[in-house]
Order: sequence, then C-alpha cells, then structure tokens
Amino acid sequence: MIKSISYAIYRHRDLDAVRTFFEDFGLTVAEETSDRIFFRGCGDAPYLYIAERGEEAAFVGMAFEVDSQESLQALSVRLDAPIEELHYPGGGKRVTTTDPDGRRVELVYGMARSAPIAVSRPAVAWNSWGERRRLGRFPIFDLRPAEVVGLKHVVMSSPNPPAIIKWFTENLGAYSSDLICDENKTVIGAFMRFPQGAEYVDHHNVAVFLGPTNGAHHACFETIDLDAIGVGRRYLMSKGYKASWGIVRHALGGAISDYWYDPSGFRVEHVTDGDLLNDTYPTKVNPHNQESLEQWSTMAMPEDFLRS
Repeated sequence: MIKSISYAIYRHRDLDAVRTFFEDFGLTVAEETSDRIFFRGCGDAPYLYIAERGEEAAFVGMAFEVDSQESLQALSVRLDAPIEELHYPGGGKRVTTTDPDGRRVELVYGMARSAPIAVSRPAVAWNSWGERRRLGRFPIFDLRPAEVVGLKHVVMSSPNPPAIIKWFTENLGAYSSDLICDENKTVIGAFMRFPQGAEYVDHHNVAVFLGPTNGAHHACFETIDLDAIGVGRRYLMSKGYKASWGIVRHALGGAISDYWYDPSGFRVEHVTDGDLLNDTYPTKVNPHNQESLEQWSTMAMPEDFLRS
C-alpha cells in the first residue's frame, strides 16, 4: 500500500535563510513561490522537502507515496478523507489526514517524476581486508555540499508513542523494525518500515520517540557515501552552520549519519549505508541506552540530542 516516504513539510519564518542553508546542505530549489519553496535532490522525485512561510517555525507533517490508485481510494475510505488534486510540482493526487497528535499526513499517488540530476561522482569503493575493490590513487574531492539523492525518513517526538505506532500500523501498514523500551518494558519509541514481502526496504521511513511535544526530531537525507558526508561536514563548518552530532555509526538501522541544525533550529541529517530489511527480519525489542543509539562516533553525543 505505502511504497516509501515522499516529502517532509516544515514551516519557517525566514525562507531566504532556509534556501541558502539547504542549498549548502545539498538540496536544489525545484520551484519557489512567495510563501513556499520546494527542494529536490538528485533523484527523480520532483521534491523532497517543502519549506512554508509562517510566523512560527514548526514541523507540519510528511507525505508517503502510495503504490496505486486503488490503494489511494482504499485509504480515502479508511481515513474518511477525500481524494484531491495535488497542485505541487509533478501534480498527482493526495489524501490528507492527521495522526493522533495532529500532525499532517499526506498520501500521494501519480506524481510525475523529474529528470534526475547527475551526481558529481560515483560512490567510492573501499579496500577492506580480503577485498581489493579500489585500485590506483584515492580521488581528491572538491570542498562542496554533500549531494542529496533522496529523503530517507522523518523521526518524530510524541507524548504518546504507542498511539502513533498503532495508528501507522493499522492505517498505513507500517511495521516496527525496532522497538525501544524503558526499564519498565514500556514502549517509548519505534523505527517503522513499510514492508514489501521479500523485497528489501529501508529499515525505517518514519520513527517516533517519547517527548513532551508532538514535534519532529529530524528529517534525514541520503547522500552518495561516507566521503560525501565527511566533505559535506567540512563545507557546512566552513559556512558557519551549527552542528548537532556526528559523524556517527548507528546501532539500530546501521547507518552512518551526521546531524546539523537549520536556521530555524530543526535538525537535519546526512546519511549513508543504512540497513535494508525484508519480511524475514522480525521486530526486535531493544533497551533505551547508549548501545542502542551508536556503535561509534567522532564526538560524544550532545546532552540535548534526544530533545525535540
């Protein structure tokens, strides 16, 4: 029913600052109006991130791509929400609803794909023990943004994670790859994927964790490889932006990540090398501790990282 995450929607006061930041972060402006900027990556999605103008900065919601017109119709009936035309780049149709915390959830189908933007280089092969995959000299990279190729997930905060997990599972067919429990065995978080049977899919397209507000912890964007993350980090540092945490190899989900703050104070993530799972991988239950967060990192996790 759900193929994957499609785009994230945030509200910002200063769209000029947001445009500059996200271009330095590795996104490209696909279309801009007086009150909205659509950012795309190098893939064929017409946009990945919508920045809306508003008096108060806020996480508005997210959209998921539906696999067929029939699925969109079924979701319209299930959620008691009409199908409407999507007047954004690429067109298509959508059903708009809200999760139990009131966040906007858009379900989209029929968006026209865009011509991909060529990335500056292929991913670099590594020479590992027993494998010689990179012959000759290592390439020297220009200092530049980490080119974004796609949106991978949004992580949310909620005063009631079990209600959010139940809603995504029952209404959208999500499946928890990993659950996080506190010392009383109470579920306080989940990484959720949209299973496709034997096909391997991202470890999670949406996640939720216990927090005092119904906000967002971060939006995550895939880039070429680890070197793109490292060079992109140098580039963002040279521009004076505020880093959050990284570079880190996560334990759950397995990805290599680097987190930054945008001009409105929201976290955004560069990521590469995340887990791919299929239906042979059941839900794993994990304690809420440091070992569930990271295997290694180049800096200690900031004390405020788990706050949204």
